[in-house]
Amino acid sequence: MARMRCNVSNHSFTTPVSFTARISLLLNALVWSLPVFFIKYLSYSFDPYTQNFYRSLSATVALFLYVWLRKREELQRVMGEWRLFVPPAIIFAAAQILYVEGIYKITASLAAILERGGLVFVVIFSYLLLRDERGRIRSKGFLSGASLSFAGMIGVILGDGDFSLQGHTAGVLLLITSGTLYGLYTVGIAKATKYLDPLAATFAIVASSTVIFGVAAAIYGEPGQIFQVDWKINLFLLISGLIGIAAGHTLFFINVKKVGNVLTNTFLLLTPLIGVTLASLFLGERLTWIQIFSGAVLIGGSYLLVTRGQARTFNENH
Repeated sequence: MARMRCNVSNHSFTTPVSFTARISLLLNALVWSLPVFFIKYLSYSFDPYTQNFYRSLSATVALFLYVWLRKREELQRVMGEWRLFVPPAIIFAAAQILYVEGIYKITASLAAILERGGLVFVVIFSYLLLRDERGRIRSKGFLSGASLSFAGMIGVILGDGDFSLQGHTAGVLLLITSGTLYGLYTVGIAKATKYLDPLAATFAIVASSTVIFGVAAAIYGEPGQIFQVDWKINLFLLISGLIGIAAGHTLFFINVKKVGNVLTNTFLLLTPLIGVTLASLFLGERLTWIQIFSGAVLIGGSYLLVTRGQARTFNENH
């Protein structure tokens, strides 16, 4: 461990966010706007523990094949650094179990909104535990972009004339608790990606989480449900794991390494807007003009984040 850390360069956030990093952030937001709908759809066929396990298992297999074929050396290095990925994996598994359980109890649009509420905890934990993030959090560029983004997200929430927490208390509390754990998880990812290859680290954390999901499914779920549903449902289960977990977490790890934890998570405030829009298009949930206006404010804030934000640079000492 000590040797690896000595070879890793110091870093700071001093250069503008590149075009490729902006595209990567946008792809991450698009990809992570979908899982809430995958989970909601699959809730009619699987219990939350079984769904968690098989979605994560499909992502683990896909990530392993890619990393084994393309990044075998990095994979071997990651396996020797279990202290960097096991704690985040445990926190992620707990957060995901609560997250999926919460989605089973509330509407898709409310879930899409609440899952990004964890940003508050991301900022708090990043400020307290990640020294290199403190300057960004205090900067005018970040504060202005984040304020607009957060205001836009609040507008998207309140702009729904039918918005109500009545009857959703349990689901809301589950997602808030999940968001708190998610904040801690992202700090662990930020620390791990300083020293580990993002793709190899993604595999290690997802694979470790899959073991936890498997135990939970065996105790509380019904893993045999996959043999009781139509093959199309199982195919959808597989695809949801590949998109939401394998692709989503890979993009997230890469973005955290490139532009930092706080900027990545703040840009992901776009996912509720995308989620509410998708809910309107495919689930018949109403999208109001106030939400559309607030969405424009949210997009403006996100634009400020990537134009006024800064990417991580390294002083290589390899």
